[in-house]
Order: sequence, then structure tokens, then C-alpha cells
Amino acid sequence: MGKPAVILSIQKQPGADTNSLTDTIENALAEIANNRPNGVSEPKGPFKQADFIEASIGNMEEALRDGKSGSVVFFRRAMPGIAVS
Repeated sequence: MGKPAVILSIQKQPGADTNSLTDTIENALAEIANNRPNGVSEPKGPFKQADFIEASIGNMEEALRDGKSGSVVFFRRAMPGIAVS
């Protein structure tokens, strides 16, 4: 069998800023880290929704940047006399 464990699940309220809440929780966990009983290890592999939000924002920025580059190439070929900024 496994070892005794504690599972901590935190649900955010609708409208709460996920990234801000994640930072607050990580700071709180860091503060209580020194008070863990002997034999209790640091949390491993937490699921953080903020990681997915940040990755999605990065993907969207990349898609917009790539889309703009593709449009410039398309318009320059389709209408050679037009200036695209």
C-alpha cells in the first residue's frame, strides 16, 4: 500500500484572477514550508491552471505575429504596388 498523504485542492471563485491567485497561493505555501513536520515533503507536481493560461496567451501572441507576417507576404504578392505596415 501507499503512504499517508494530504491532498490540497483549491477552487477559485468566478471572476478571480487566476494568475494573481496562483502567485498568492505559492507565496503562502513558501511561508509555511519551514513549519512542515519532519517527514512531510514538499508538494510535487501541482496542477496549476495559470500555466495553461500563460501558455495559451503565448500561443495566441505567436499566432497573431505569424498571421501578420503571412498577410504582409500575401498582400505584397497580390498587390505589388501597395505598402503594408
